[in-house]
Formats: sequence, structure tokens, C-alpha cells
Amino acid sequence: MSTCYVQLRLRGLGNYTNFSFSAIFTVQDTGRQFETNKLKINPSGISVEANFPLQKNENPKNCTVRINVYLPTGRLLEPQPFVGITYTRESGSSVKHTVHEVKLVTHHTSQEKDHSIDKIAVNRSVHPPEGLYTVAYYNAAINASAAKYGVDPMTIGSIVFQEKFYSSAAIAKNYVAYAKDKFGVKPHRSYGLGEMQLGLAAKLLGFPESDSNRLRKTFDLITNDPQVATDMVAKNIQLKQLKLGRQLTPREATILHNAGESGLDSFLDPAEDKTNFENPKKVYNRSLAMFRLPKRVLMQVIKSLAMLQMEP
Repeated sequence: MSTCYVQLRLRGLGNYTNFSFSAIFTVQDTGRQFETNKLKINPSGISVEANFPLQKNENPKNCTVRINVYLPTGRLLEPQPFVGITYTRESGSSVKHTVHEVKLVTHHTSQEKDHSIDKIAVNRSVHPPEGLYTVAYYNAAINASAAKYGVDPMTIGSIVFQEKFYSSAAIAKNYVAYAKDKFGVKPHRSYGLGEMQLGLAAKLLGFPESDSNRLRKTFDLITNDPQVATDMVAKNIQLKQLKLGRQLTPREATILHNAGESGLDSFLDPAEDKTNFENPKKVYNRSLAMFRLPKRVLMQVIKSLAMLQMEP
């Protein structure tokens, strides 16, 4: 009897730590089908082999496979499985990698009806590099959210910059927190591109507290859909702007996002001591270097980085 094998090779990113995949084998001779458990993908992008033992009356040439790839969060990389290449270990055969390019794909979220944001374009991807590269990578989403909610795109960009300043460390922190919570969701935990607390994000999305699944819905949206994440950052800024009757500066927006509304109110209070706000250890001070650049120069840098990331 023969065995049908498949081995995956991902391209497009530098590291695939904690990625996994499953293989769905089908034998055309008998119609027999088998789906594996989630299997390991090595950091290099090359997976372990998945296999499916065939019966005597089944021809390995008629064995096909479809593959699902899972992000480290456990969510699917793409909404539909893609076709892989099978092989056997019989004499004269060799390993044939199924090469798949990891890239951005756009679709509409299936949960669109569950929240109040209309027609969200979802950019499904893994986390990009640190610092300004992060802002450049999500430049389109940031600008779309800024236009939608009437805020300065620099305010959103500054928040993304500060929250993903050490992108790999931020991702690791989120995984640790998620594991500590036994893969549950808690309102005080921060997730997504803007590292927003789930409780606040759920409120901004309009999920009522009576909805027992509101935090899970919120987690699924802001961790998988960058456009939703930047929309929530922009909406939070907009609500404070409406109270003040003016636009927030990037400095004010970063303090609002990290220290909360009470923190920003203290910063804006002329009688308040501002010494603590200059503490370099504060997360909202990670963006200070961005503010010192002329805006037109900074926007050109971001645009250039975004174009570089689009090159093959």
C-alpha cells in the first residue's frame, strides 16, 4: 500500500514561528477523505510532512490535497484552503514542496452585520516589522480611518507607532497574556494593531454589555482585521475631539490612547504639573521623535517605506 504525502513551503515573510497548517486529503478513486490535525510549520517556512495512508484499491496519482494555514493566533490566514501538491515515497519519487506566498488579501468580514461600522475592507495579514515600517505597512488603513472619522492621520499613525514600537515584543506579550487567560478574553487586555483594551473596543463597536460574546467578537475583529483596529483608534480620538470642540494633536492623541481620558484631561489642565508626562519610560513618549520631524518629511518617509514593501 502507498502513502500520500504533502509538505508546505511558505514564502513572503522572514519568520513563521507558531504558524501551523492542516491538510485535507481526498482520493478520487473511492471518494475517501481525511483531514489532519494542525501540524507544525518551522520558523523557516518549511512544514513537517502530512501523510495519508492509502488502501490497496486507491491510486496515489488520484490523491489530491487542500491546505489551510493558521496564524499564531489560531485564525486562518486565508478564508479558503488552497490546492497542494502530493507525492509518494515509492522508488523514483521525490519530495515536492507546495510553495505558497503569504501576502495581503482583501475581503469583507463575515461579522460585518454584528457591528456598527459599514463595509469594512479587511486586510488579513501577519504583523509587519517594527517602528515606522509598521505605520507604512498599514498606511492605507490608517488614512482610510482618518478620513472616515475626521481625525489627523498622524494621530492614528503615532498611536500605531508607539504601540508596535517593539513589534515582536508586543506580539509575544499578547500571546503570553492570551495563554495566561487560557485562551479566553478579558476586558482589560489590550490587543490588535492599536493595542486597545477589549472592553473599550467592544464599547466603540457598539456591542451591548448584555451580549455575553461581545469580548470574543471584539477580539476576533481587532486581531484579524487591521482596518477595524485603526477605525477603533480613530473613533476614540473623534469622541474626545467632539467633547473638546477641536482636533487633537498627535501628542494629545497618544496620551489619550495610553493614559486614558483622565490622563489627557490632566495633561490639558494648565494647573497640572507636567513633569510626569515627560517621563521617557511612558509608552506615549515613544512617538516624540516622530513629532519632531516636519509633517511633510515624515509623510514622505512613510510613503517611501510603503512603496518599498510592495516591491517583489
